[in-house]
Amino acid sequence: MKNIIFIISLFLISCGSDPINKEYIKAPKDISKLVFSEYDSLQIHNWHFKDIIQDSLPGISLTRLYDEIIKNKKGKKIIVAVLDTEIDIEHPALKDHIWENPNETLNNIDDDGNGFVDDINGWNFLGGKNKTNTFYQKFDYTRIVNKLATHPSIISKDTISKIYKHYSKAHDKYIDELNNINYIIEKGNVIIEKYKNQLAHPLLPLEKNITIELLDSLIENHGLKKKEINLVYLFTEFGENFKDLQNDSIRYSDKIKYQLNLDYNCRLP
Repeated sequence: MKNIIFIISLFLISCGSDPINKEYIKAPKDISKLVFSEYDSLQIHNWHFKDIIQDSLPGISLTRLYDEIIKNKKGKKIIVAVLDTEIDIEHPALKDHIWENPNETLNNIDDDGNGFVDDINGWNFLGGKNKTNTFYQKFDYTRIVNKLATHPSIISKDTISKIYKHYSKAHDKYIDELNNINYIIEKGNVIIEKYKNQLAHPLLPLEKNITIELLDSLIENHGLKKKEINLVYLFTEFGENFKDLQNDSIRYSDKIKYQLNLDYNCRLP
C-alpha cells in the first residue's frame, strides 16, 4: 500500500502538462516463460521497482517511469493527500516534498482553528502522545462484532433486522479467522519444535549458515539422511531459517493478541 501511494504521489508531482502516452503496459499472458536475468542482491531487493517486460520482474515499473515516461519533463507543483501509516517525512525522496501548513506554527497552539494543534505536516490520526504510532489495528469484522454485540437487535436475536444480518456476517468471519489462526499457531508450534530438534542433529554445524549446498554435501559425503532433517532441508530450500519461523509464529500470535482481540483498544490517545 505504501509503495502504491508513494508512486502515485511522485508521478503526479513529477509530471508536467505535456501529453503523456497513456497506453498501459501489458504483462505477457504466460509469465512463466520469461527468462529471469542475473541480478545482484540490491536489484532483487528492489524488484518492486522493476518492469515485467524489460526486467522480467513483476514490479510497478518505477524505473521505467523515470527513464521513459517523465524523463526531461518539467514538474508542476500539486498537493497530494497521502493516507498511510508511519510515513518517514525525513526520507531523502520525500523530505523536500512534504506539505507544510501555511496557517500553523509549531507553538502548541491551534493557530488555524481546525481542532488540531501544531498540524504542520498534516495529522496522525492513528498516533498517540509523544509522536507514537498505533502499530496494530483491529480487523473490520472484529470492530463490528465488538461494537454491535450489545445492540438490542443482537440481544433479542432479531434475525430479520439489517443490524443482525450485518453482525452475523462479521461474527462468522471473526470466528472462522480466529479458528484458522489458532490452528496455524498450534501446528506451527509443532513444526518449530520438530525443526529445532532437527537442527540439533550432530552432523549439522551449530554456528554456521546452513545452505542447500552444505546439506547436500553432508547427505552425499557424510552419511546424513535427508529424512532426518527433512524440515531443515525444506525450509532452507525456500530461503527460510529458524528465526524466520519464530517471527512467523509471533506474527500470528499478535493477530490473536491485537487484531482479533475484542477488548483491544487501538484508538488509545
